[in-house]
Amino acid sequence: MVASTTAQRSSLSGVATKAERLGDAWPEMPPGITDRPADVWEPLLAIADAAGGDWPERAREACVYLVKQGAERGVSLGIRLLMDLHRVFDGARALFTERVLERLHSIEDAPWAELKGVPLDSRGLSRLLSQYDVSPVMVKIDGRSLMGYRSDHLADAWARYLPAISAEEPEPSEPVQLTTHERGSSGRDGSGTWGTERAP
Repeated sequence: MVASTTAQRSSLSGVATKAERLGDAWPEMPPGITDRPADVWEPLLAIADAAGGDWPERAREACVYLVKQGAERGVSLGIRLLMDLHRVFDGARALFTERVLERLHSIEDAPWAELKGVPLDSRGLSRLLSQYDVSPVMVKIDGRSLMGYRSDHLADAWARYLPAISAEEPEPSEPVQLTTHERGSSGRDGSGTWGTERAP
């Protein structure tokens, strides 16, 4: 009984050690696999490397094939939205939701004016952006306080999913004031007072 317990503990210890090694692993990515695809495939390739044999080679072949297939199918609706939002903001620090939608609807080659038969609305915009951890917040622009979006909240998604575009960020051009509600809830300031962000 003692021997069995000892063996079980040893086995569990071995599993824990392997799990720690996998967590610290930085597998070599196939050429051309970067950014979001690399994030997705990194843990799978780490497991394949740990398995040994022909798994590392097979996993990398599958990685290259599936990433290529995804690229050939074109960008997803979410990625297209991030691309168009980068274009819509055009250096502004923040925009009201109504202004964002107005600009999205005006892009002639975009689907936003007739998405599934109806124009994209504020709820649909919020739902699409939620997958990138971006939510509408209360902002004050030119004396008006309304729900909208901030470019710094979109910056991480732009950097991760649109690295080529976000590499050359335009200078912010519109003054923005954050409301007490946003500063208190987001924790970015904590002072609970009005503050103005102006373009440098």
